[in-house]
Amino acid sequence: MSSPTTSPFTSSSPTDLVMVGRDLIFTSKVIGTARALGFAGVTAAGPQRGLELIRQHAPRLVVLDLTCPEVDHPETLAALAAAALPSARVVAFGPHVEGDLLRSAQQAGCNPVLPRSRFTARLPEWLVEWLGTPRSTPDANPTRATPS
Repeated sequence: MSSPTTSPFTSSSPTDLVMVGRDLIFTSKVIGTARALGFAGVTAAGPQRGLELIRQHAPRLVVLDLTCPEVDHPETLAALAAAALPSARVVAFGPHVEGDLLRSAQQAGCNPVLPRSRFTARLPEWLVEWLGTPRSTPDANPTRATPS
């Protein structure tokens, strides 16, 4: 079983994606989809670990789940975006009914900021658009955990 702050979906290749969120099913879906497309990704269950992973891996994409309790503060959003920008795209998603939270993410530098339903509906398309060409060969079994 993986630790609470990192995903078992790690790779020895460069990391394309860092996702910050606590919803294990959803983070697994995002990282699993990325792997199926040939991208490497890791997850962090909170912003502090997210900052560490962004600094360690210099990913091309950072995805922030605004429903993660510690991520929903403007200062935290700004710190995460500042750590990743300008070398990475920072994307945030959250509940469509939380307009202030979505605006805070946009003001922090996240672009785009999407309702969760829209993010989910086009996830594979978004990942290819944001990440471009995969650095590795797609994993034939994206749900399989790779030992760290």
